[in-house]
Amino acid sequence: MPGSEEAQTQFAAIPADTHPLQRQLEKQQSQMAALHAVSLRVSRSLDLDKVMQQAVEEVVRVLEVEAAAISVIEAQTGDLVIRAQRGLHAFAQTPVRLPRGKGLAWETLQTQQPLIMGSLEDEPRLATPEFRQEHVNASILVPMLTGGEPVGVLSAMSRHPRQFDPEEVRLLGSIADHVAVALKNAALHEEMRRQSCERAFLFDLAAAIAPRQSLESLARESLQRTLDFLGWSVGVFLVEDAASGALTSQASVGDEETLRNLINPLRETALLSPPLSPLLIRRAATPPYTVAQIALQTHGRLLGWLLLATPDNVEVSLQTQEVLTTESNYLGIAVENVQLYQETVGREKSARALYQITRAMTGHDLPEMLKQILEELHDGVPYEVSGIQLNGMQHMKVMRLRVALTPAQFEQLQTHWRSSLNALALAASSTAEETQIIIRGQEAGALPSNALLSYLEAPVLHEGTPMGAILLARQQPFQARDQRLLFIIAYQLSKVLATIQLFQHTQEQARQLEETNALLKAQETSEAELFNDVAQELRTPVMFIQSYAELLLEDALGTLTPAQEETLHHLQEQSRQLTALVRDLGAMKGIAPHNLRRQPTDLAALLAEVVRAAQSRASANQHTLIFDCVPGPLMLWVDPERIVQVANIFLDNAIRFTPPGGAITFSLGNQARHIRAAVTDGGPAVGGEIPALLFKRLHQSQVERKYPGLGVSLILARLIVAAHNGIIGLEPFSGKGNTFYFLLPK
Repeated sequence: MPGSEEAQTQFAAIPADTHPLQRQLEKQQSQMAALHAVSLRVSRSLDLDKVMQQAVEEVVRVLEVEAAAISVIEAQTGDLVIRAQRGLHAFAQTPVRLPRGKGLAWETLQTQQPLIMGSLEDEPRLATPEFRQEHVNASILVPMLTGGEPVGVLSAMSRHPRQFDPEEVRLLGSIADHVAVALKNAALHEEMRRQSCERAFLFDLAAAIAPRQSLESLARESLQRTLDFLGWSVGVFLVEDAASGALTSQASVGDEETLRNLINPLRETALLSPPLSPLLIRRAATPPYTVAQIALQTHGRLLGWLLLATPDNVEVSLQTQEVLTTESNYLGIAVENVQLYQETVGREKSARALYQITRAMTGHDLPEMLKQILEELHDGVPYEVSGIQLNGMQHMKVMRLRVALTPAQFEQLQTHWRSSLNALALAASSTAEETQIIIRGQEAGALPSNALLSYLEAPVLHEGTPMGAILLARQQPFQARDQRLLFIIAYQLSKVLATIQLFQHTQEQARQLEETNALLKAQETSEAELFNDVAQELRTPVMFIQSYAELLLEDALGTLTPAQEETLHHLQEQSRQLTALVRDLGAMKGIAPHNLRRQPTDLAALLAEVVRAAQSRASANQHTLIFDCVPGPLMLWVDPERIVQVANIFLDNAIRFTPPGGAITFSLGNQARHIRAAVTDGGPAVGGEIPALLFKRLHQSQVERKYPGLGVSLILARLIVAAHNGIIGLEPFSGKGNTFYFLLPK
């Protein structure tokens, strides 16, 4: 190598006329060393600035010039910018920008050939006059090309007159080629690094926002990651309300004034409809200077905006814009997913709250029920103040406060409450009969003094009549889902209140019926006791009348004339009827289910015997008595003596009212659930209102006056059949005669 001790010894032995050759060799070796150093740096380093700086250092050293520079075409603007220089004192602190197409450097790139200048002092093609301050006397400019495409210019400058020989031009060309390769490699590396960073940013962003279940956390995460990616300092994440179209901030970074300057243009220009482009880069005259406006939309529906800003006036590359456009799609889908999730969660909460409220509505303790409704309602529609007022059935107001209110705030709430009730045509009076319950939360904080409340009211209507109202208030706006749930609860409450009213009315009617029933029982007991007393009192006189009539008819007290004998027969007959009446009156007292002597009885055989016993009485009155019974035994658990008594009452009445020569039929049938016994006579039909009065104790006087003998006996028959859980009655008139029947359950 030149400069080493061995080389100096060898050169010292060479004759003097060989020194120019030695200098030529040293120069070539120095050029080779410079080229090797640049090549080695290019192959080992991706630090482009260091590569270019070493290249100009080697050019200055090898060519023994005072200055050298490398100008590179800037991708964003297309201008030539000096990226490395040595010896240019005027540009040591300020970077030099050569406008596109102007100056010697651009001429070199256009011709793609080296350009050698003897002096720059009077050169009219200088794009930058500051070069004249460098007093450059000679310069050479070499284009840097990769694949035939210009990437920059390598220039060497001398402040002394000199010539650049072909070897030096070739050396500069080689160095320029190596630097051009370095620029290409660095550009490729930068592009790969940029793409890798962009992919990593989008991948990490998608992974970070995918599990988010709230808009706030989604907005915070995506906003901060985007600002970090861009290196910007201001941003806000806005979501549009589907019902009102209002924009609400979910996350923000920056001071209030800057954020206001960022958001106001968006609202003023009414950009609330889906934009044509998901990304808009705009500049402003006041900070923030550069704004990226990203629309969050999916399926053609605008969901919100991501606004990003920086106080610097920067250029946003096309590649970065593509990343932000892709991010807008990610965020639009993420916002929609979160909204769908929250809608699903909201519906589940509403369903659970509605179920719990429905359970709370099953009681009849109205104040406790209203308190429970307001407690469970908070899970479905979160609120800070709630209230239910009822009018009509009971003036009652229940309010639940989950926040602490000042007296002024409470009065403001009451004012709104009264105006809401007036709008619903409900009285908002606070009378002495009104029940007012205020439940204050123990753990809730105070409501800010400047807080504005949103209100949600629902009327409680039953068949169009206002019964009350439900009120909710909170700082956050209510959603359409909240309104639907509240109206459902108000509707259910109206049904419950109507049911409670009906229940109370039914209770009042039941109480009145109990009182009436007690009066009737007392009256019936009094009548029974009266009948029993009358029967007791009549028994002895009737016995004496019957006994003396029998004595007179037996001539025990003297011979009777025919007229007297006929009169006594009538008297005897009436006394027998009176005896039967007294007997029936006495029998009424003991007719009760617990007094029956039930036993298994074949009703067919029992009543057949009754009919046989009555044949003599029927024959004496010239009647035909027929017994019509289904074949086989009819077993029932009855008191046979009492059933015989009922059958005899029916037969006696039939014999009494059937004209001579008439027919009487006693029928016994087997029905699905009853055994039916009926007696059909040939007497005058019982019509008008009499059938409805026959078996009623208080109306027997009317029956007796029109049909003598159909009195107390039928009441006794009704009591006996009722004690057997049976039914007694008279069939509607169908032509001739009457059919009295009774049914006994199997």
